[in-house]
Amino acid sequence: MSPARRSGRSAALAGLFAVLILLVTPGIAVAHGTAGLENSDYRVSVTSVPGLPGLEVRPVEAASRLELTNTGDLPVEVLGYSGEPYLLISPDGVFVNVFSPAAYLNETATGATAVPAYAAPSQAPYWQKATDEPRVRWFDHRAHWMNEAPPAQVAGATTDQRILDWTIPLRVGVTPYQLTGTLDWVAPPSAGTWAALTMLAGAAVVFVGVSTRIPDRVARLSLASAAAVAGAAAVADAIGRAITSQDLQTGWFKILFTAELWPLFGGAVSVAAAAYAFARKPAADLALGVAGVCLGMFAGLSRIPSFAYAVTPTPWSGDVDRVLIVAGLGLGTGLAVGALVRARRKGQMH
Repeated sequence: MSPARRSGRSAALAGLFAVLILLVTPGIAVAHGTAGLENSDYRVSVTSVPGLPGLEVRPVEAASRLELTNTGDLPVEVLGYSGEPYLLISPDGVFVNVFSPAAYLNETATGATAVPAYAAPSQAPYWQKATDEPRVRWFDHRAHWMNEAPPAQVAGATTDQRILDWTIPLRVGVTPYQLTGTLDWVAPPSAGTWAALTMLAGAAVVFVGVSTRIPDRVARLSLASAAAVAGAAAVADAIGRAITSQDLQTGWFKILFTAELWPLFGGAVSVAAAAYAFARKPAADLALGVAGVCLGMFAGLSRIPSFAYAVTPTPWSGDVDRVLIVAGLGLGTGLAVGALVRARRKGQMH
């Protein structure tokens, strides 16, 4: 066996080992995840909204919070856990009753915020203005499963399960209304299947890169196409997660360039490398290999936990998101091996 061929095989084996490391170590990338939102096996749905003019309610931020918009003329109150006034949404904006315990319990998804001693449901409401817009988002624990242990009915379940039907009381003047919905446990996907698909995608790209039987032009165009697809998938995933993460204070564009900056960077580098390779520029294989490393490190590792959860923090279904992850992580790590082997073979690495 020639030294060049031995070198190529050694690089391929080392690269495949790196791919395996990327696939089995999801915990080291949590710092690059989407801020504030997590994968979940629970789906919140709103089933009935009172027929009041201008009133709209929907789950937002991967169903972690509810959003209520009131563009009508009548102020709408959301009542707290003891039936006390909690939120007031009127044409003048949103007001929070500082004496409602819900004002503090609903600050976080876990409800762990301490309730001050002066906050008591029996107190007459004291309204503090929160915003000028007649729209509010809040964590409502009546619509979530709050225990760390999963519900008893999901033990051994392989299909979706209804966990509870929830009700949140509203009020207009002295007239009571009800906002209703459901909480379902969604059967998680097979993480092993998605990991296997990722490895197969990576192996296919590695084969194209290391094979000496594939014409050079075909290999270059194939690797460039893989980089373009992987990069576009990573960028789309970053944008989707930024859109899902946006709240009433921070738009998705800002989140894209903060919480999703590194995945966006990895995807953009891959797309740029693909364009560079399509243009037949010097050291194109090296550029593709570096792009693959960026994809694996910045846009791949932080997404691996989504393989094990049904609901991901994206605007689309969990399966669509996992396809994007397979494209970004699988093709990207394949490029990190295959393209760098080609670059070494051509003397682009010294």
